Amino acid sequence: MKKLTVMIAALAATALAANAQEPGPKPEIRPFVGMYVPTGDQRDLFENAAMYGVQAALEFRPNFHMLGTFGWVPGQTKYAAASDQVWILQYDVGFEADLVQPLGESWLFKPFVGLGGGARTYRY
Repeated sequence: MKKLTVMIAALAATALAANAQEPGPKPEIRPFVGMYVPTGDQRDLFENAAMYGVQAALEFRPNFHMLGTFGWVPGQTKYAAASDQVWILQYDVGFEADLVQPLGESWLFKPFVGLGGGARTYRY
């Protein structure tokens, strides 16, 4: 855990030091829609459902972002007492580093690696 904290601090310091000569961080908003597909033990409790959410990011450099994500799943469960409806709220924060490669005139290829953590809340 200590090594992870040092690595995150070093990445952030590198991005901020490189940013000193450039304009400030550029904010981005990234809405998304996807699917929640439970696996393992949760597969017995929850049904597949749509997921809706938004991700906010600060672009320190074209290949380094700090992000925060919030997702909402209006799900179904077999075992809720009052009804079978459940809201699954998912949130996380992290860092993303990518490699930007032009792919033709109007496309970019951006493979990335990320590091972060999050939590999930179930509201019946």
